[in-house]
Amino acid sequence: MEFQNLEQRIIHMYMDTFPDFVPVFDEAVSLQAQRQFYDFMKDTYRTLYDNPGLLFTSRHADDAHTYRFNKSADKKPELTNLMRRISKKMEDFLAFLFTIGNKGSLDKNRLIIENEQKINKNHLNIFNSVGLIYRVENNRKILSHKEYNDLFYGWKLLTDKQGASVLSFSRCMYNDKHSYASDIYKLLFGKKGNLEKLIHFLEENGYIRIDNRDNQISLDYVKNYDFREQQVKDAWAERTHGGISIKYDPFVWQPVYLCLRMPKTKEILSAFNDMEKELQDFIIKYNKKCDNCGYCTQTDKTGARKPNYITVNRGKDYNLCLLFPGFNYCFTDINEELADHMIQCLSFIDTVLKIR
Repeated sequence: MEFQNLEQRIIHMYMDTFPDFVPVFDEAVSLQAQRQFYDFMKDTYRTLYDNPGLLFTSRHADDAHTYRFNKSADKKPELTNLMRRISKKMEDFLAFLFTIGNKGSLDKNRLIIENEQKINKNHLNIFNSVGLIYRVENNRKILSHKEYNDLFYGWKLLTDKQGASVLSFSRCMYNDKHSYASDIYKLLFGKKGNLEKLIHFLEENGYIRIDNRDNQISLDYVKNYDFREQQVKDAWAERTHGGISIKYDPFVWQPVYLCLRMPKTKEILSAFNDMEKELQDFIIKYNKKCDNCGYCTQTDKTGARKPNYITVNRGKDYNLCLLFPGFNYCFTDINEELADHMIQCLSFIDTVLKIR
């Protein structure tokens, strides 16, 4: 997707990953108050997207990276740095909104901002554009809203609850028991039901769901195959967990991606002959073939070390690389065939590693 400028591309991530409204029961904060703040945040993202000059002093030509896992291969270091600066400015603004809510106090339908809190010109311009009224009365900094009388109750609920974070605040994640990440990615992958089919399999077969790992909008389902508990890593670095990982990277042309977690690759590929033919074809299609890149032999000073691959045969020989399979089992869309193959692969992994 192309945008008018780079700032819009970064802002659009917040619109893309803004979930449907799911409130929480709270005796002190009404559903209406929660809905009003939800609508306010949704309006704020749309306003900033339509008018990025409210937050950014300049706009830059739209661009994005092609290589997801090795952005330096694009040879655009300035693009990476620029996108980081734009992202940081957006994050700082959201952190500002979180802070004035968390440290502020309620006075009926008004938010009293802590006196020490600095409010810059950009913040005031955004306030004016999204219906917020800022004024100083009796040496107090006060916020109200032109339309939403209960807005600040929903605001404070998100900043003051146990485990509150800028991430959950920025996406109006009121209900800690609800998987907003699942909602977001089911919507982003379309309404064909293929992701739902895969998730249903994972939930029925003992995989643990992890929402928003590493403080990002992400969805993981994992099963540990090591005899010790292991830290869950990104799918490309996976060695011990089976499952999937879904993430959003606004720095690349196709930001949404789903990765298959392939643990203990050597054990799995060593059982290649026990796979169904369809699964063999899936493995051959996506697993990296050894191309003598030299990564696995770079520390060998003798020249005797052989490349780290395993040879399988499906009509002819294929030398399948055993390192970092998550780089290749990575998809930006999921159709029914892919969902079925991933389920088949995960089932096979489960069988092989359970009977070791």
